[in-house]
Amino acid sequence: MKKPKQKAGVEGSVGKTATAVIAKPRNETFTSLAALNAGIRKAVKEFNDRPFRKRSGSRSSIFETEKINGKYAMLSRPSDNGHTPFGDIWLSYSPDMKYWGEHRHVMSPAPFDQSAWQCTKVGAGSVPILTEQGWLMFFHGVITTCNGFRYSMGAALLDREDPSKVIYRSKPYLLAPAAPYELAGDVPNVVFPCAALTDGDRVAVYYGAADTSVCMAFGYISEIIEFIKNNSL
Repeated sequence: MKKPKQKAGVEGSVGKTATAVIAKPRNETFTSLAALNAGIRKAVKEFNDRPFRKRSGSRSSIFETEKINGKYAMLSRPSDNGHTPFGDIWLSYSPDMKYWGEHRHVMSPAPFDQSAWQCTKVGAGSVPILTEQGWLMFFHGVITTCNGFRYSMGAALLDREDPSKVIYRSKPYLLAPAAPYELAGDVPNVVFPCAALTDGDRVAVYYGAADTSVCMAFGYISEIIEFIKNNSL
């Protein structure tokens, strides 16, 4: 069920579907109800057969590193139009990386009183890392302050067979804007995880700082997982 704050996005999606499917046969002439039904079915099939296109407002599309149950998987944060005051993480599957479906909700912003730094919106960061305990996903969380959005980095552990299931999710952030280059720039107060490289248990996370610099933070996968287990929402 969609939340009330997503009402505009839902209405926009319904409107686009109506335009693509219902309005298309409007200029055609049908001599029977059967012919009309056939025309609608044709329009629906053409709509569903279109290759996946990332919408301009859909942000943070992240691909899993290997197939899950024989399918490719992608994490994304659907949005109605560019920067929005909301955002959830979703999971989609594809047999060929062309057509995407089976959309599953993964994570919503946390309540302010439980974890304020991620109460406005969340989005997937680097490609999740497969561990023995599940998929380790670095993500960004946003809080709306009197000085605008503030982006920080957290981590979550997703189920290995079904990544739409969140096993653990960090209540405190792992990294937040503190250094001068994270506090000041084109977009101030931003730590935005983008990529991660592993070498055994060691992980290097590349992140954007204030939308101006590219930075790197190091950690250990085992310690991060233990941290989020002990400090989970």
